[in-house]
Amino acid sequence: MAERAAPQPGQEPSIGSAPSPEPTRAREAALSGAARSAPLERDARGPRGRALDSPQQRDERGARAQRERNTEQAFAEPPGAQSERNAEQPFAEPLGAQRDGAAEQRSADLLGARLEREVRALAEQLGERNVRDAPRFFHLERAATRIEHALGASLAARGLRPTRRSFRVGAQGVRTLEAELPGARAADDVVVVAARYDSPAGSAGVNDNATGVAALLALAERWASADRTAALTVRFVALPSGPLTPLPASRVYAAHLREHGTRVRGVLCLEALGRSARGARTEPLMVVSNLASRRLARTVTWALGQGDVRGRAAFVPGTLPGVGASDPGAFWRQGLPAVRVTEVFPMSTWRADERVEQLDFARLATVVRGLERVLERLTDAEH
Repeated sequence: MAERAAPQPGQEPSIGSAPSPEPTRAREAALSGAARSAPLERDARGPRGRALDSPQQRDERGARAQRERNTEQAFAEPPGAQSERNAEQPFAEPLGAQRDGAAEQRSADLLGARLEREVRALAEQLGERNVRDAPRFFHLERAATRIEHALGASLAARGLRPTRRSFRVGAQGVRTLEAELPGARAADDVVVVAARYDSPAGSAGVNDNATGVAALLALAERWASADRTAALTVRFVALPSGPLTPLPASRVYAAHLREHGTRVRGVLCLEALGRSARGARTEPLMVVSNLASRRLARTVTWALGQGDVRGRAAFVPGTLPGVGASDPGAFWRQGLPAVRVTEVFPMSTWRADERVEQLDFARLATVVRGLERVLERLTDAEH
C-alpha cells in the first residue's frame, strides 16, 4: 500500500490522513505543563472527580438563592392575613361558638331527660292519683312527698324550706305545697307559678298534669340555683286537687291570697304542657286569659317570643262553660290576674290511652326555658 505524504508544517492534515506523532506529543506536553502550572484548578475536583464550586460561583449561587427567596416572600401572605379573611366571613361560625352551641344542646338534652323522668315517676310509677278512693289517695300522698322533697332540695341552697297548707277535700286531708323565693326590692309583690299534681278520674295524668308539675319543679330549681336577684317574690305552688273535685285547691289558694291581702302581679297556671312527638313544634303555646288579665297575657306572650317559643293569647269570657271552673277561673273570681299556659286549647286536656313516650320532651324543655324568660320579665320591678 502506498504511504501518504505527511503534511507540511502549519498545514492541517487532510481528512483521512493519519496524524503526525510529533504534534500529538507536543500537545500532550503542553497540556501536562498547563496542568502543573494551575494546581488550584486541579485541586478543585473532588475525590470522585466531581468539580467543586469556586468562591465566585458560591457567591453567585447565594445571590441567586436570595433573589428567589425575595420573590417568594413578595407573593406570601402577610402576618395576620388568615385572621383578616376569617373576619370577612360573617356567616362562618367560630370554634368557640360551636362549643357554646354544643354545650347549650347538652343542657337542653339534660333538661328534657329530667322532665321525662319526672313525668314517668308521676304517671307510670304512681299512676292515677286523686281523692276518689283510698288507693288513689295513697298515690296522691306519695306524689306530694316527692314534690315536697324536690322543692325542698331547690330551696336548700337559699336556706329556705317549702310551706305546707293543709285542707280537707271530703274525708281526705290534702296539702298545697309552696316554695317562696323572696324578691330583693319589692318582696311584697308576688308572681305565682302553679300546677296541680292530681290526675283526673280514670287517668294516669300523663299530660294532665304530670307535664305541668315537671315544668313547675324544673322552673323552681332553675330559678333558685341561678345567679340572679329578682326584684319581686316568686312562689312555686303545687296544688293537690283539680277543678272537677269537690273542693279545687286553686279556689282555696286564691281565697288565701285575697284574705291575706297579697299583692299578686300575676298567676301562671301550668297545665297540659305536653305535645305529641309527631306534632309540629312551630305551633304556638297558648296563653288563655279573661279580659281583665289581658295585660298579663300580652306580657307572657311577648316574653315567650323573645326565645324559641311562640305564644298566642286567647281571651275568653269567664262565664264560658268550663272556663269559670278552671284553675285560672278561681283566681279571676278573686279579682286576681291569671292565665292558663297550655299546649291544649280548648279545655279538653287528656285521653285515657295517652302514654309518656308519645310526648315531645325536647319541646317541653324549650317551653320551660321560655317560661323562665317570662318570670324574668314579670319580676322586673320596672315592668
